[in-house]
This record gives sequence, C-alpha cells and structure tokens, in this order.
Amino acid sequence: MGLEVESVWDLLSLSEPCPAALPILIEHLEHATYPSRVMEGIGRSLAVKPAVQYWDRLIACYRHATDDGAREGAAVALDACVTKQQIGDLITLTRDRHPSDELPIYFLQRIMRLGGDEGRSFVASLVDDPVLGGEATALTRRATKKAGGQRHQEAAFDPQRP
Repeated sequence: MGLEVESVWDLLSLSEPCPAALPILIEHLEHATYPSRVMEGIGRSLAVKPAVQYWDRLIACYRHATDDGAREGAAVALDACVTKQQIGDLITLTRDRHPSDELPIYFLQRIMRLGGDEGRSFVASLVDDPVLGGEATALTRRATKKAGGQRHQEAAFDPQRP
C-alpha cells in the first residue's frame, strides 16, 4: 500500500493517519494470530478517527479477542475513533464487562465527554466499582469542579446583577 515499515509499531509514529492501511490492519486484527504485543500494535495502529468505519468489526475484535494484546489494542482503537453515535456501545461494553476487567477504563473519559447526561450519570454510577471506581471518581469530581467553575463565571458576568 506504499508504506515502508519494519514493524506495525512504526505506524504509530506517522504524523498523519494512513487510511489505506486501515482495511489491512482490521483484517489482521480479526484473523491473524501474531504474538500478543504485535496484536496490540495492530489495534493501536487502528486508533485513528477514520477507523470508525470499522466500528462493528472493532467491537467484535474487542469482544472475541483470545489474546490480551489484541483486546487492549481494540479497546484503544475503539476509544480513539468513537463518536457520539457510538457512545452507547462503549457504555454497553463497560456495563457488560467481567467484574475484574479493567480495559473499559479506556472508555470512561470519552463516555463522560461525548455521552451527555447519560454518559456522566453512567460514569458516576461506577464510583464504587472496585476496578473502575478510582477513575470514575476522578472524572466525576473533575466534571463537577468544572461545572461549578463555569457557573461561578456565569454568575460573575451576569448582566442582570447590579
């Protein structure tokens, strides 16, 4: 496809995403049985906005990965390419995880940012989770602090105040 790389990891250092590489990368993530670290690199190489066109395939790779590296790579790719339209899928992946699964930690910030009230409420519901609770608490506090600061600024510049 016109790229010279010695390793899949070389794709991560490109200054621009290479859309021509995406169909090849998703096929390798779906079907190849490379070492765990290579599978992770393939997934991480898909961590670009244009990979959203492979959303359903990335979800399948994440759900059905038999290798920790492939699953983590798919999680990173999902997090990087998600849009508001797919945020419900990240909520579902996080909700339906095994209790000891820590990979959905990648999703929490995007869920907070793109999920609106539903996303913020969902992340707040995880504050007592033994695996995701620390990150959920930090994100919830940050959002509360930011919202409080915005309300304070709005009040400070209220044209109705004498």
